[in-house]
Amino acid sequence: MRSLHTVSEERLAPARRRLLQSLAATGAAAVFPWRAPAACADPADATRSSLAAARCAERWIRRQRIATSHGVTWPRTPGGSGPAPNQLYHGAPGVVLFYLELYGATGDTAYLREALAGAEDVAARNALPQVQTPEAGLYMGLSGQVFVLAELGKLAGAGRYTQLARRYLAQLTRLSRPVGEGVEWNDFNDIVYGTAGIGLVLLYAHRRFGDEAALELARRAGLRLIDTGIAADGGLRWEMEPTFEYYMPNFSHGTSGVGYFLAELYAATGDRRFLDAAVQSTRHLLAIADTANGQCRIVHDDGPGKHLHFYGWCHGPAGTARLFHALGRATGDPSWNEWVERGARTVLESGVPEKRSEGYWNNFGSCCGDAAVMRFFLDLYQVHRRPQYLQFAQHLRGFILEHATQQGDGCSWVHAEGRRDTADVSAQTGYMQGAAGIGAAFLRFDALERGRAHVVLPDSPFTTV
Repeated sequence: MRSLHTVSEERLAPARRRLLQSLAATGAAAVFPWRAPAACADPADATRSSLAAARCAERWIRRQRIATSHGVTWPRTPGGSGPAPNQLYHGAPGVVLFYLELYGATGDTAYLREALAGAEDVAARNALPQVQTPEAGLYMGLSGQVFVLAELGKLAGAGRYTQLARRYLAQLTRLSRPVGEGVEWNDFNDIVYGTAGIGLVLLYAHRRFGDEAALELARRAGLRLIDTGIAADGGLRWEMEPTFEYYMPNFSHGTSGVGYFLAELYAATGDRRFLDAAVQSTRHLLAIADTANGQCRIVHDDGPGKHLHFYGWCHGPAGTARLFHALGRATGDPSWNEWVERGARTVLESGVPEKRSEGYWNNFGSCCGDAAVMRFFLDLYQVHRRPQYLQFAQHLRGFILEHATQQGDGCSWVHAEGRRDTADVSAQTGYMQGAAGIGAAFLRFDALERGRAHVVLPDSPFTTV
């Protein structure tokens, strides 16, 4: 276990120091309402509020920090040989995002300093971006950095991070490769590595900066995805990439994620081609879904997992239902919500979180596990205000906290990232498989409880209001 360090004012880069001075001069309330940090030295306090639980996760993450010549970073696991990859899924950008939202929830500039220190190291490691297949993606590359830095740039006086985000956006544009009328960045179609996830960041950049060039590039990404769609079951399906050994239909690597981007692209452009392709994606998905008993279950893959059902963001209803919600929102047709409700019923009637299986193993994270499912039900409750959704989210929150590992005054979660070897366990720091993402899920709960805004990732159709 690394010793706890703090970032002193003297070690802050000038740009970060100026930002803190600007916040002090203008008042933090200009960005987020100021609240004095709550005293929470006892880990048992984490059971009393969602914010206290997030703080407990932060204290454990802080112990893992690695000071660098530019700022700070974090290893993927405690005692790791070096910093995690410079990406949203496992690495520092995801931890920075968690610290940014924790600052938004508390007004405590100690969290802001840590976010800025992490952002400086992200930028330094990306001075010459080595973006190769698949390192342009939302969760695995440059696109995720664009999003995190642009979110940081929303702070008063944080124009440096907006500039960095736009610089990386320009780099992302240069890395695109024309194919026919469309563009791609690598051979991947999916949300995690490929064109669909990158396209979502381009749509975010259009909303965030009013960048019409980003919207045009997203449109061309959508045209490329239409070209790569494969006719199936009266609709369309998308492989993760052409040479992968089997097909995964759900959100992170398959048809659901691509269809979701196309639905969001239709909402942004009004181009019916994208709506038609998104609807065709649902025709295929519903043709292969198990819809018995009012549910909607879609298998993990058509190979070794052809009888395997997940429940989380990656391959389960917590991710796949986003496509149906996005179509309902884009078209104004409430009938799409039936399939969102069926996805929720699938989870509610599954026996999770107590029932662990090959498709829902000992994982508490924001990709495959309990935090992903908790966020899904919080989002559904915000939209529909159905008490059973909030009750189930509360049950998941208690379950996650019950299984936290207490180390001093901090909390971590020791779990298996993959389903194939559930004995291979570790505690991770990052967003999709570690304490940062679990802490962010607690902050999502806190945002709902206190009626405050929260960070919304580019692949979520659920807004803060």
